Parts: sequence; C-alpha cells; structure tokens
Amino acid sequence: MSSESLSRQQFWKAIKIWIKNSHVVNRRLSGVSQMLHSKLFTSIVDITKNCEQLKYQTMATCEIKNVFASMYPIKENIIYLKETEFDKEFCEIIEKDSNDQSLIYFIVQKLLPRNCKYREAFRIILLDPNNNSATFISISEENDKLILSPNYPYSLVFASNRIQLQIPTKVLDDDPSAKWLNEKLLPRILKWASSDVVNNNGITDGSIILVSREEYNDLYQKLKIKYGVEIVKVWPESTDPSKFVFEDVAIATYLLLLWKDERLKSGNTNMQSFIDLGCGNGLLVYILSSEGHPGRGVDVRKRGIWDMYPNFVKLEVEPVTPSKECLYEGTDWIIGNHSDELTPWVPVIAARSSYNCRFFLLPCCAYEFDGKKYQRHDSSKSQYNEYLDYVKLICEKCGIHTEIDRLKIPSTKRICLVGSYRSYLEEEFKDQLKELHKFVEERCKSQCSTIIDNNCISDQNDHWASNFKPREALEKVKNCTKIDKCIINDIVSKVSQHLLQHENILNNNWNSGGCLPLHDIVKLVSTEQLKSLKSECGGLQTLLRNHHHIFEIISGNVKLRYPRTKSEALEKIASSNKKRKSNNNKSILTQKPCWFFQNHPNGCPLTENDCSFLHV
Repeated sequence: MSSESLSRQQFWKAIKIWIKNSHVVNRRLSGVSQMLHSKLFTSIVDITKNCEQLKYQTMATCEIKNVFASMYPIKENIIYLKETEFDKEFCEIIEKDSNDQSLIYFIVQKLLPRNCKYREAFRIILLDPNNNSATFISISEENDKLILSPNYPYSLVFASNRIQLQIPTKVLDDDPSAKWLNEKLLPRILKWASSDVVNNNGITDGSIILVSREEYNDLYQKLKIKYGVEIVKVWPESTDPSKFVFEDVAIATYLLLLWKDERLKSGNTNMQSFIDLGCGNGLLVYILSSEGHPGRGVDVRKRGIWDMYPNFVKLEVEPVTPSKECLYEGTDWIIGNHSDELTPWVPVIAARSSYNCRFFLLPCCAYEFDGKKYQRHDSSKSQYNEYLDYVKLICEKCGIHTEIDRLKIPSTKRICLVGSYRSYLEEEFKDQLKELHKFVEERCKSQCSTIIDNNCISDQNDHWASNFKPREALEKVKNCTKIDKCIINDIVSKVSQHLLQHENILNNNWNSGGCLPLHDIVKLVSTEQLKSLKSECGGLQTLLRNHHHIFEIISGNVKLRYPRTKSEALEKIASSNKKRKSNNNKSILTQKPCWFFQNHPNGCPLTENDCSFLHV
C-alpha cells in the first residue's frame, strides 16, 4: 500500500506525529517517554545492525547514553540534543533537503503500556533525511507474547511522491504485526500526510506534558488496580462505570503527580489540601483522600455511592453560589472537574480565596458567570475551543499563571487548565481583586452591591453575581416520563399514520410505510408539543428513539421498524451480555404488548409464536 502525489514535507510532518503520538494508533500504548535525542554521523546500515543486536536488559539496566557510547566510542560521531533542539532541527529537515550524506538522527523512547498485562519496551527511531526514510526498531523482552510493537524493524520511506512501508522479506503476509502495519498504521500515516491540520484545536501539542509520562503510566496502573477494579464491581450509579470510574482514576493520578512535583520544587512536605466543587459521585475525593490529601467535596445533591465510601471521605450536600461564603482561605487547591455552571467561577474563587490558592479546572459544558449557557461569537472556531479561550481569558484576569494540558481520559472534553501561581506580587492582591470584580461585573451585565475602598472588598450582597442561577437540587428526568402520555400517544399516532400514507407493500401484504426525512416529520407536531418535548427529553428525535420498538432513525430519516422475532431478540440480548461480560448466561426475553398488533392497519406481520411482543 502506498500513497499518491504527496510532498516530502507532508511525509516528515506525518512521521513527527507518529513519533510523538504513537498511542493514537497503537491502542496498546498509553504513551511514550522520550529517553534520548541525538544525531550520529555514520551509515544507516551500520547503525541499524548495531541497534538490532541490543537486548532489553541492556537498555533497561544501563543509562541510555552509555549504551550508545559503547557502540560508538568516537565521541565526535555523536551529538546529544535536547528535545527542543531536536524539534528545531527537525523543522529544518522538513523545509529543506539534508546535504550531509552520513547524518542520521536517532531517538530512543520507552513505550508505556496502556494495560499492565503488557510489559514496557524500548523503541529506537532512525531518521535518514538524505534518503527520506524513518526506521523503527522495537526492543522488548524475549519470549514476551504480549508485545507492544512489531518485534522486527520496519521503515516508512518517501520516494517518487509516495509513502511506502517496508518490512523484512522473511515476514509472512499473515503475520499479525504485518497486518497491523498495513491496515492500521500506514493508512493513518497517509491521512496525517494528506491533512493540512496537525493540531486540530491549537490548544496544546501533546498529552500529559506537565507531569512525567512514565510516572503517570506507572501510578495510573497501580491506582486502577487499587481502586478502579473494585469500584466498577459495586458501582451503584446509572452511569457507565467503565468510563466514569477510570476517568476519575486518571484525573486523580494526574493531580497526585502534579502535587508531588509541587512539593519537590517548594521543599514543602505537607500534603496539599483541596476542595472539589461539584464533586458528583465523589470518587475523585475518595481517591485523593485515601492517598493522604486532606480535602472534601461538595455538590448540590447526594449520590447513592457516597454511603459506600469510608468515614474519612468528606462529602457534603451544599449549594455552591459564588459569594463571600464561597472563600476557602486555608485550602491549597480548588478543583473543578466537569463543574458545569461553576466552571468560569473556579479561577475566580481561587483568586479571591487567598494569594496562594491554586486551581485545577477541566471544562466541559460551556456556561457564563450568570449560570446561563455560553453563547459563541466566533463561527470559525468550535464552541469548545472558543469556550476554552474564554476560560483562559478569565484566568488571565484573575492574575493566575495558567498552564494547559491534555488529559488521557475517555472523554472528548479532556483539556485542563492548571493555575499554579500568581503573576503579580502579594502586596498587589487587593488591587488585583478590584480589577477582577470589574471584569466579572461587566460580563454579568448587572450591578453587584459591592463597596470598594482602598483597604478591602466587602459584599453587602451575598452574591458576587446577583443573577447567578445555581443548579437545581432535584435533577430533572429527561426521558419523556414527565410528559403527558396522551401527548406522546398523539405524536406517535400522527407520525405512524403519516409514514403509512406512503405505502410500501411487502411480500406478505404488510405495509411498512415510507422513509421520510426528520424535518418533514417535525411539521406534524405542534409548536407547544415541540417545546414540551425539548424541555423534558431533548426533542422529537429523542422521543422517536425512545420508541425504538416502533420507529427506526437512519441517517436523519424516519421509518417504521419491522418487528423483531423472538430468536432475533434473544440473540441481541445474548450479544449484549457478551459485550458487557455479564455473568448472567441466561437470555431472558421480557415481553410487552405488540404495538403493531394493536395499532397497525394490517396488524403485526409476525405470528404470535414468532413475535417478540405479546399479541393482546
């Protein structure tokens, strides 16, 4: 497999993405740890042979520089580079051809496994700018069945405006690694090469850049076993534990390492205190507290899992309204993990709590200071990227030096902001708060009853934003259960009758109706009914999907579903149990009355013995 009509620059850009973001394609990887960047003046054949002879134990037990110093005793042949120096030289490689026939760049990386059943491995990357080739050599433990990377060298080569994959001739076509290289890696390299976009959001160039990736991977695996596995087994919430549990484990891992580095830099051995605003299920509070950090979580309502945590885990039901009551002077860190309407307030609360208060913020849903949804202004950006820019502006107005990172979590909203120290002197604290108050007041477009003098800021009104609307303590159920059943039946009847008017008679003389665009179906429903649906369950499309035993929605088109037979329904249940790895081996079919038998002009196309619903 090869590409058509690509440039040399496109090839090297794709190679750079693969070097830095291998985990995107190789799902066995959590990431890579950069061990060494160098350039070597020798032939590619010579260094490839030497690298292939290296053993895992040698790489793991010796300092990497010593390994290559023994291979190339003439020091003039090796130049060690910092990662930033390599990136600069790499850009020069992309822009112009290399004139040095013997120049080879080599990189040593440690491959970090996503799962503990895989073992760490090393990878040597050889870049030959003169011949436009990139060779990858994996060095892992012998007889290790669960390999992280192909256990033989392979090369990506640019020639005649094409990118080609080269693997050893002795490798068989049905070799699993060869298949993966051809079917997974090469197509992704071609996609990266042909795309003009290298960094889609322009926010940050990598993941987990503020802490050690290697330490992160090790600690995450330990915490996943220590907390995640058991919590998943007993998870009482309606949310998916495979997502939410391990996401919080990942966030806890990141914070623990961030705080560990902070203690090392400051020389302070005291464990940082925290408060998690809008803590939700409280799992993050549980892990951080269990690891020795004093703190608590607050949320507007209690979750069922709270009662399962040990007594030392402090979780409180408390409405969080930005006000003078919302100051945490003795707290080191404010956490906003998917904190919704509190998101813009987290850096403000940290800024006003004390000069030394820091924050961690993981924005998700976009909200303004008044608790209303954020309205986008720049159509050239996605709402998410525009909102991140807005939150960064808030952090800047708070006078807090803020860094940005991308977390490794199972969520599309994974960009976090870390406010670690002030960008102004401590004696300027009160003046900074005055400027911050003006900014918030302008954004809220309301007059806050705040008296500002030369000494302090004191609120006459409890609220910093008088029109802030906190989340309701009772969560709305948005699944159409709160809508009058007569309204639902009326809508279902209108839609089904309209579809049946567009006759489509099947072989058994049963009218399956037409397949019509959703925007045509919307016209059948009154404005009042649409508003009611929107407020309770997300809209007409959600209602139709909730009645999936009657309707199908395919690519924006609505049609009547052909009823499932009992065997089809049981097969789907068994398949679902298998995917969830359910311990229940029995496939039980719960039957309900057949809508088609009761309402379709031709009745149900299936017999009573075949239909997965009851003919009553």
